[in-house]
Amino acid sequence: MNWIKNSRFLFLFCSIIELNVGCYSFRGVTISPETKTFSVSLFSNNAQAAPPTLAQNFTERLKDKIRNNTRLSLVNSESADLVFVGQVVGYDVQAIAPQPGQVAQTNQLRIAINVELTDNKNEKGSWKQTFTFQADFPGTAQLLQVQEQLIKTITDKILEDIFNKAFTENW
Repeated sequence: MNWIKNSRFLFLFCSIIELNVGCYSFRGVTISPETKTFSVSLFSNNAQAAPPTLAQNFTERLKDKIRNNTRLSLVNSESADLVFVGQVVGYDVQAIAPQPGQVAQTNQLRIAINVELTDNKNEKGSWKQTFTFQADFPGTAQLLQVQEQLIKTITDKILEDIFNKAFTENW
C-alpha cells in the first residue's frame, strides 16, 4: 500500500517537473498551428570591412537557432511558411572617447544586419528591421586578436533579438 502512495507521488512529481521544463524550453514561443516550415536564404555581405565568412556563418546559426528552439521544419524554398532574407550591412570599429594626441582606451565593434521576414500564412506577421549590437575591446588590442569572440558575442545578441521578434512578439 505504501508503494502505491510513493508511486503516485513520484508520478505527480515527475509530471510537474516535465511541465515546468517543457514550458521553460519554449520560452514564450507561440507559433500558429498552420505554420510548419521555414527557410533562411543565404545572407549577403554588404559591409566592406566584414570578414568574408560572417554572412554565411550567421545564416547557418540562424537556421540552427530556429530549428533547435521551435517545432518548425527547415526547407529550402521561398514557398516556406516563414522566409528569412537578410544582409550584413554594417561592420565598423570606432574609438570610444579618444583624447587628443592619445590612444583610445576602448574601441567598439558594431555589427548591423538587415532582416526581412515574410510570413506566407499571415501577412501581418511579416516585417523588415535592422538589428544592431556592439561590443567593446581594449584600445591596446588589435581587432584580429579579439574579432572572433566579439563577433560571437554580438551575433548571439542579434540572433536572440531576431528570434524574439519573429516568435514572441507577433503571434
